[in-house]
Amino acid sequence: MVVDAALGEAGIDRSTTYVTNAVNHFKFVLRGKRRIHDKPDAGEIEACRWWIDQERSLIRPPVTVALGATAARSLTGKTVTISRAREAPLTLADGGECWVTVHPSFLLRIPEEHAAAKNGRASSPTSSASRREQRNLPARPVSGARRRLLLKAQAADTISLACGG
Repeated sequence: MVVDAALGEAGIDRSTTYVTNAVNHFKFVLRGKRRIHDKPDAGEIEACRWWIDQERSLIRPPVTVALGATAARSLTGKTVTISRAREAPLTLADGGECWVTVHPSFLLRIPEEHAAAKNGRASSPTSSASRREQRNLPARPVSGARRRLLLKAQAADTISLACGG
């Protein structure tokens, strides 16, 4: 799992994290025999918001990481642009700290698209063999903001990871 690998690389014990879906709603589009996950709309995000609010009130994590724009919107109640929000923490309504970053599925698409662009062709559906290879990617350099997040996360008792629909 991409999240487990990233936590391990950051030196964060997986048992100190609580991973949940920010939107408990499964929506998909059929493409042949495959069900492709579809992004929840604003109404679906708002309808499911009470779930994550209840989970966070029970756990009371000092740090929450929103994995993707949907999770960030669920936690903050407003549209969040990842590129603008990922360099500094947001303060949540309960006073908790929220860091925003990309959804793990985004990371799985990068190597294939990069290789496809390099070879001058469009990206194709990922085979199970290439998905296995993608899980063993080398770590990216850690920016100053990410380094601060990792240090805070290591010092926190509990980290909550909210993953968008």
